[in-house]
Amino acid sequence: FSEQNWNKMGSHGGEYLFVSVPNKLSHENPSAKSQTWNELQNLLDEATEVFKFDIPQLRTGTLDRLMSAADNLVKVDMAVEQVIRKIERQFADINENNEVILEVEEQPTLQYLETF
Repeated sequence: FSEQNWNKMGSHGGEYLFVSVPNKLSHENPSAKSQTWNELQNLLDEATEVFKFDIPQLRTGTLDRLMSAADNLVKVDMAVEQVIRKIERQFADINENNEVILEVEEQPTLQYLETF
């Protein structure tokens, strides 16, 4: 979204970055996942606010299936982005005077993203 449209949606402007960090997995240390999270929070504490976004464990398959899934993901990603841009334009057109704050499940959009 453009900064202007973020502001129309009731945000304070800003960006979100999704970062994937490998866990310090170890059979001897079942708390490695929380240890990795704590280290990341401590490292970035003063620079930015960090939110946890758990991704379920994925099953592995053949290389052919992985390549096919990657191709499909590109197509789906483009389609989703087009839909989001269309919603953004429609909301901006309807809400020209900033009268309505966009909400998702009765939460402002930024709050929803932070607690998704």
